Amino acid sequence: LPAIAFLLRDQHIITCSHDGCLQVIEEKTGKPVGDPWQYDKERSQICAVHVSPDGERVATGSKDGKIRVWRWNGKTAKIIAESKKHIGHTDLVCAVILSPDKRMLASVSFDRTLCFWDLNAKQIIGQPLLHSADLTCAAFAANGTSLATGTCDGEIYIW
Repeated sequence: LPAIAFLLRDQHIITCSHDGCLQVIEEKTGKPVGDPWQYDKERSQICAVHVSPDGERVATGSKDGKIRVWRWNGKTAKIIAESKKHIGHTDLVCAVILSPDKRMLASVSFDRTLCFWDLNAKQIIGQPLLHSADLTCAAFAANGTSLATGTCDGEIYIW
């Protein structure tokens, strides 16, 4: 499994598979909840997942550089935002992070860039921010005013 996260008050786990599907599983029983989430026929591998604290939104990043945000109501999922081809990342997205207020998403990629996304407008904010090496991780501060990113060469950036 390339990525896994807890959701819905830690009662469920969401797993991401190499075939581009997501599956929600009950934490106590290990049983699937509903059908797998599928988003396209290309089935690009999902490499990153992040769940909003309230469990209603799930962000994913893929090997093909695509970003998607899903709304989950406890039974079914629907894509509410998706990056367009050739806008944003050109390589594997290794981390996606929803801001605490759920209005913005940050994504980092092996293309050495950090992108900020306006989820209401469903578009990238500004230009991608270049780093010294492939990015591996990112985290928003609890108040949402800062973002830290880390690279495979050990550099840390604060934005």
